[in-house]
Amino acid sequence: MSLISRELETVWNKLRQQKAQRRFNLDEVQVRNFRGIKHLRLKLAYPVSVLAGANGCGKTTVLMACACAYRAPDAPHAQSPARTFPNFTDPLRGTLSDDVRQTEFTYYYLDDGEHNEMVWRRGKSRWNHSFNGRRSRRQPERI
Repeated sequence: MSLISRELETVWNKLRQQKAQRRFNLDEVQVRNFRGIKHLRLKLAYPVSVLAGANGCGKTTVLMACACAYRAPDAPHAQSPARTFPNFTDPLRGTLSDDVRQTEFTYYYLDDGEHNEMVWRRGKSRWNHSFNGRRSRRQPERI
């Protein structure tokens, strides 16, 4: 094993050990029925996950969906997919092109040592989020 490989492995192992000390960690994201993604389940490996693919395959859509897991520190309300993904017009058809019913983002995350699940669902006209009946849960704050 080369010196560079050993150094990278040492750094990687140190980062992996820090996971136990973190207050928040996004473990998994699921995207259903959104912008050409029928169903995507993405497990995020700590400390690094890489999204790779051709242009137009949905990498940015997945990253923006991940952003909806967090609440901005100065925002009184939850970060909503409605703000992140406002309806946009398809220039070829002149119609709303992200109007898909039963759209859902599901997040599995660790927050202050507890495993949580949060779901954003879009009905016919608006987005709602829930913690599957766990009332004391909150959307994690972006750091």
